[in-house]
Amino acid sequence: MTGVFRFTTWICVAFLLSWGCATAPGESPVEQKTTASSIGTTVEVVTPPPYPAEEAAALRDRLRSTEPTVARARELTEILPGHPYPWVLLGLASLAEDDLPTSTSAFNRALELDADHSTALLGLGDVAGRKGNLAEMEDYYEKAWKSSGDIEAANRLAYIKIKNRQPDIARSILQEAVKNHPEDVIARNNLAVVLDMSGITSEALDLLEYSAASDPGIFETRAMIQLKEGHPDLAGTDIESAFAKGSTGPESLLLLGILNLQRGDLSAAEGNLRDFTGKYPGYYEGYLNLGLTLRRQGRFKEAEAVYSEGIAATGAPDLYLNRGVLNELYLGRPEPALDNYKKFIELEGAESLRIKGWIGYLSGLRTVEKPEEVVSP
Repeated sequence: MTGVFRFTTWICVAFLLSWGCATAPGESPVEQKTTASSIGTTVEVVTPPPYPAEEAAALRDRLRSTEPTVARARELTEILPGHPYPWVLLGLASLAEDDLPTSTSAFNRALELDADHSTALLGLGDVAGRKGNLAEMEDYYEKAWKSSGDIEAANRLAYIKIKNRQPDIARSILQEAVKNHPEDVIARNNLAVVLDMSGITSEALDLLEYSAASDPGIFETRAMIQLKEGHPDLAGTDIESAFAKGSTGPESLLLLGILNLQRGDLSAAEGNLRDFTGKYPGYYEGYLNLGLTLRRQGRFKEAEAVYSEGIAATGAPDLYLNRGVLNELYLGRPEPALDNYKKFIELEGAESLRIKGWIGYLSGLRTVEKPEEVVSP
């Protein structure tokens, strides 16, 4: 189940962490030049009616479409110093350049002007996350959700709850979000993931029937669930649909590799997964499944090399665990296996309690059952 949990969480990451502010395509912040006329045009386009009357969703849409540089955002704060909108733009632009002090100051100024500003609260949550303060990040996301009911806040807070092993709370948040925003595909997708994690698979699949014909992400999540449930034919249809609908991200390519692995086409699976790890080296799932593909072909040393490559790229605990299993059961190397299990425990904490028995076994302290393979999904 651990592998399944991690795989579904990874799908959530891909859908949830996709908002923010960037420069125009092909244009760097240094290359963008701001003129007096362009400032005037921008202000004329985005100047809202008195702020309290503007809906949060409309404001968020403007934030997404404006895409300012830090320099332009600063000039807007001089033109509209008493309005939260330019300060939020400055916070987002600074965050995109990893200038956390400026971003923090700008978001806080926006909150002085509007204490419940959802995007400013989410921005401060992002800043806290980049600093490694996960508790503060969760607190800001929760404030944004409770103060506004904003769909972005719901998705981000639900993700944190999933990471904290609180799927029931995540499910409650997303159920309310989908009830209030039934058209939002991302919230619907994430609720389906959480329902499946909670063992309510049939309800998750029913939820994904809505708008399934238009969004590749829905097809990808449904394929993930079908693979986990052992229905590769149904999953294959959804994966084909995702590609047909223009999916260009990592999800469909990884799912295709897992599909071929389940079908027993190990050569095709290896090709898919090597392509995946080459294009997306930051995702440990590719190394995990590629290692399993090589193990099933009896290529144990190559599998060990893949796990080691994945550890170097991602440091993921499950790769240590699977490298330990490989060394113990397939290569007959108890000492390296022991080292890998200990590292897994170090990284996973409470989730690794069952591995302590394996360490006892390998250390000669007592006899226990040998570990099973842990794969994803």
